[in-house]
Amino acid sequence: FGDAVLSVYPKTLTDFLWKNRQALVAQIEKDTVQATLAQACFSTFKKNIALRNQYINFPDMHEKLLLTSFFKFFTDMGDAMPQSGTETDLRAAITELFVRHRRQLGQIFTNYCETFFHTAPETCEVMKSVAGDEYSAQLQIDLLKMDVAQLKSPVLDIGCGIQGNLVAYLRKAGLDAEGIDRQVTVKPGLHQGDWLDFNFEPKRWGTIIAHQSFSTHFIFNHIHSQDLAQKYAGTFMQIINSLKPGGDFYYAPGVPFFEPHLKELDFIEIHQYPIQLETKLAIKDISYAIRLTKRF
Repeated sequence: FGDAVLSVYPKTLTDFLWKNRQALVAQIEKDTVQATLAQACFSTFKKNIALRNQYINFPDMHEKLLLTSFFKFFTDMGDAMPQSGTETDLRAAITELFVRHRRQLGQIFTNYCETFFHTAPETCEVMKSVAGDEYSAQLQIDLLKMDVAQLKSPVLDIGCGIQGNLVAYLRKAGLDAEGIDRQVTVKPGLHQGDWLDFNFEPKRWGTIIAHQSFSTHFIFNHIHSQDLAQKYAGTFMQIINSLKPGGDFYYAPGVPFFEPHLKELDFIEIHQYPIQLETKLAIKDISYAIRLTKRF
């Protein structure tokens, strides 16, 4: 909600609201309508945030605060429309709503940065724009040195992307493949969710894949947030535990501060491959991929 939006968009909005105020007031006063509008805006907000910066991952507390802020915005809008005697009054009221909502969002972002990264938004690394990418299935296969014919089913792609390109490719090849991503387009085999909250059932998967997703975020949080880094370490071990005996975990980039500890475990075998493609990884200059095999 930049200044340009505050000066232009509310004019278009208030034209619509004023002309249709009676019908809109009758609807927007309903709690169910306010909740539906708030949820829709919140979902779009999260999607746009993720597209701009893949490292912003709000915990439940901050998601509730954000959703409450959107709900209050529509509640206040429902109050403002019948109380405004003229279109000019309505425009002033709606503009104030946008200003107040923008301020609330800023406060929530500030709390998020201070809580998890112990710094203000202006100096918080996570607030920098780091866009995610949709990678082709073939690029991922090549970079991770995977032989599709040798992959063990079922397959889970962690951070499969909005379209789930690799999952679609593997399913077409006859593999039982699924994917999880916060912003995925839900369709057969694709699940929307956070990999930190995903239920990694013991001995469930024959192959797990994470191309520039889980390990990239693990590295980022290792650098910037020890609290979240500990959660990633725990989830990493859940991922390994969810492999069937003989199952493989393919991921890139490698995690150089964590893999030495894994090598001490007798049920794990680690194969490291240099990355020779021109594609730059999303974090640091870690130029190797890993195939981790769970022996038993």
